[in-house]
Amino acid sequence: MTDRDDQSASDPLLAAVSRAAREEAHEVEAWWAAAAKGDAAGLPADAPAPTELAPLTEVEQAAMTEALFGIPAAAPVVSLSSRRRRVSVAAGLALAAGIAAMVVISRPPTLPGYQLEVRAGEKALRSDGPSEVEPEYAEGSVLSFVLRPERRAEVPVAVVAVLHPEVGPPQVVPFEVELAEGGAVRLTAELGHTFSAPPGRYRLVFLLAPEGALPPRPAEGDAAVEGIQRLEHRFRVVADN
Repeated sequence: MTDRDDQSASDPLLAAVSRAAREEAHEVEAWWAAAAKGDAAGLPADAPAPTELAPLTEVEQAAMTEALFGIPAAAPVVSLSSRRRRVSVAAGLALAAGIAAMVVISRPPTLPGYQLEVRAGEKALRSDGPSEVEPEYAEGSVLSFVLRPERRAEVPVAVVAVLHPEVGPPQVVPFEVELAEGGAVRLTAELGHTFSAPPGRYRLVFLLAPEGALPPRPAEGDAAVEGIQRLEHRFRVVADN
């Protein structure tokens, strides 16, 4: 009898733990043997189906290798022992879960902050918000604006201009749009030619977002939407004397 056997005999708790470990190891090996044979009778009631425990075929191994690592299915696959195969499959699933997590938590592209410049001839008036002084336009006036990013935009930008009268529904103004490298946007329209607006007060709202992220019907409202910036210009249309 070895010293380990003497210690197990003198310590009932240690002996019981050792016996349970041996029984569990034997039971697990029996499960895998039954699964390899497709014998459901040799598995406990709560065990997965034999098809789920069966060793991977070469085709399945090749498909998993190609999906996880980009290696073509025709590449040679090295056969693994059953124990190494279980470890390999677990590692592959963990890697796939990590990739899925990275995809889920990745953020959509965003634009830098923008400022609105009102162009008046050669002068540019920067507006960080609604101005207390409302410029006046009449039929034939050219409205020109520059939407300038605080830093270079790394994604394509889309913009739409929505005109809100004091009374009546809003309308999209079909500005002539020029996109500059880096994300700056120049918009030009002629009152009475590009669009019509009777005398009165108006809000011209510019909505900016990464390309493809603007609402499909922006004229129905300009409520705050995540990822969409909103710049506003207030003005008055007067009768042409």
